[in-house]
Amino acid sequence: MVPPGCAEYMYFDGEHGGTDPTAAPVQFVDGEAPGNAPSSSYTLGEEATALEVDGQALSIVVVHCFGGGSYTYPVIAAYDPDLHLAGWVDLLEDGYPQPGASPKPYLEDITVSGATLTYVHGGIELFGDEPCSACEKSGSATMTWQWTGEAFTSTDVVVHTPGGDVREPAIGDVQDVVDLLISGDDAAASYFVEGKVNPELVEGQTDFSTIGDGTLDFGRADVVPPGTQVQSCEVIGGGMFGENHGYGSWYQSYFMRDGSEIAYPSMVAGSSEPVYDTFPGDTVCLLRNDEDPPLGEFYNQAGFHLVLKGTEDGSVMVRVIGLGAFGAEI
Repeated sequence: MVPPGCAEYMYFDGEHGGTDPTAAPVQFVDGEAPGNAPSSSYTLGEEATALEVDGQALSIVVVHCFGGGSYTYPVIAAYDPDLHLAGWVDLLEDGYPQPGASPKPYLEDITVSGATLTYVHGGIELFGDEPCSACEKSGSATMTWQWTGEAFTSTDVVVHTPGGDVREPAIGDVQDVVDLLISGDDAAASYFVEGKVNPELVEGQTDFSTIGDGTLDFGRADVVPPGTQVQSCEVIGGGMFGENHGYGSWYQSYFMRDGSEIAYPSMVAGSSEPVYDTFPGDTVCLLRNDEDPPLGEFYNQAGFHLVLKGTEDGSVMVRVIGLGAFGAEI
């Protein structure tokens, strides 16, 4: 057997016939087994690493899932002495702790110490990288897993960026900061890079009558109404989110890995100079609430978010509350 995510990916819903590898063994000959689609195949890595703990001996090997074309997905399989699949780390499974967008991931530097498995997940697309799948990516991550006797459990993810190492913050920790913002607690300011909430929030709703004066005070009831939740967080991927043409700005949406959309993201500003800096390794957290904040024609409430500074220990440091601003020059 091969890990289930890889097997499902290679089965192509039976479109090309052949044996369903999600339910039947795969026969390797000289380290290779055919896939269901023409030119597809499973290939074993050149080296196996031994994991021995509590009398249990496993062979750790990379399986390359080649579906044809230019896409090969690596997964890690653990086989017992009878070549039964005992466990796996599968990049194609929903539960894999993705360290960032990686259209063409690769695995290297696989090591085992006791029950701990460590490897480098390479090819991570960071803020500033070109978004094409063939373009060079500037990020990688050290992934650490623990063998429980029945499965591998993720214990640590460290993303390596040009500016240093970062860990993605826990959603619960980010929610604690959002709760401070909702309540108007002054302690929220200590979690912002500038030492103050950005943008500043006033009690009640936003007063748009001041737009003509070039000022706008955002109302707390519009931006973070009670019930606002942190839906998901991820290290910001690459791509060009906005461009200034001299006569105005054009924006692209940012799509989270779960498919959620941030319309007109605050990773860029509506002028030639950004309102703040974003760096490789920074994190974006999408906010959701059951209200419909009346922020008017200049804003798209579907994309309210936080941009967080990348930190080595995963602590929460907010750069800005992103409001999906279409009229960001205001």
